Amino acid sequence: ELQLEEILHNTIDAKKNEEISNSTSIRNDQDSLIDEFINDTSNEAS
Repeated sequence: ELQLEEILHNTIDAKKNEEISNSTSIRNDQDSLIDEFINDTSNEAS
């Protein structure tokens, strides 16, 4: 019984970590898109 509970906890932890790393990579993608946009805009301005 204890083993099952342990597996459940590990699964939940793994899921949480997965979601955290997914949202981090999404944020990184957005950041690089914003950087690209800023670079494009400043290139046009000059």
